[in-house]
Amino acid sequence: ELLMDIESDRMATLKIDKGALDSEREVVKEEKRYRVDDNPMGLLWQGIFSTVFKQHPYSSPVIGTMEDLNNVTPEIAQSFHRVYYSPSNAVVVLAGDFDLEQAKQLVRKYYGPIPKQEVARLTHPKEPKQTSPRSAFIKKDVKAWTMAISYPAPEAGTPESYALDLLAAVLGRGQSSRLNKRIVYKDQAATSVGVSNNSLQDAGLFQIFVTLKPAETPRKAQAQFLAAQRAVYGEMWRPRHLKISDQELERARNQILASQVEGLKTVHGKAEAIAAAEIMFGDYRRVFTDLDRYMKVTSKEIQLAAAQYLSPERSNLVVVRPKGD
Repeated sequence: ELLMDIESDRMATLKIDKGALDSEREVVKEEKRYRVDDNPMGLLWQGIFSTVFKQHPYSSPVIGTMEDLNNVTPEIAQSFHRVYYSPSNAVVVLAGDFDLEQAKQLVRKYYGPIPKQEVARLTHPKEPKQTSPRSAFIKKDVKAWTMAISYPAPEAGTPESYALDLLAAVLGRGQSSRLNKRIVYKDQAATSVGVSNNSLQDAGLFQIFVTLKPAETPRKAQAQFLAAQRAVYGEMWRPRHLKISDQELERARNQILASQVEGLKTVHGKAEAIAAAEIMFGDYRRVFTDLDRYMKVTSKEIQLAAAQYLSPERSNLVVVRPKGD
């Protein structure tokens, strides 16, 4: 009850004064320096989204720019809180050992009196179809090259997103995945490879990350990068034209099944999954049907999704490379 009292009070009556805002502003600016400006992976992620998205707000970093952070006033922050931190824009999830009826009474007691605040649902422009490949190179004080190849993909919850989740597992999850066997073990050009289908609410990104081995000379580093790039594009040709094997599909399903089950083992994991499904899809029950959706995906559907979304003209290459090269 104490937690609910505190959190509902924060939702209803939070006061933002200049002293507190100025203090937190510096904390967030330092976080931005640490996580983005001085962090190769942070720069890579920022480069990916600004390269792929040209009209949608996904192109802008969530943490904002230094100019954004400097321009926030107590009035702006208070207005934002009043509109968006309200019952009509919130999901409360309780998970654990409690009495259901008592919990419902406490929710009504503490959240019921808070006035409803209408929240305008923003509509964002659709990205125009990408018709030619894009690239961006970022120079940073790093020892080795890191590259990401990303393709615009469908939003979360679509049939194609489930198919691409499975393909991501086939290509890059685990030591026996296609890209790991090709680039890390066979070519020995990289220290790690990862593939993910990053499904967001309005759009998605199918992404391949490759961290290359440090090289003795800039010329060797560049040759290593070109070889790894060719290997990735070569492996991306296969799922567009050839169906994955039944064995690969079964292994990918098992990996996703294990990951989903692992995520639901803790009370926190259960609460987070239910909240995400409610916020993303307006239906928390999607948590209980997701695995069925993966089990029904066929290798032909994966091939069709790959052919539709993973063509060369839709690729976006972003590279973080050493300064002196």
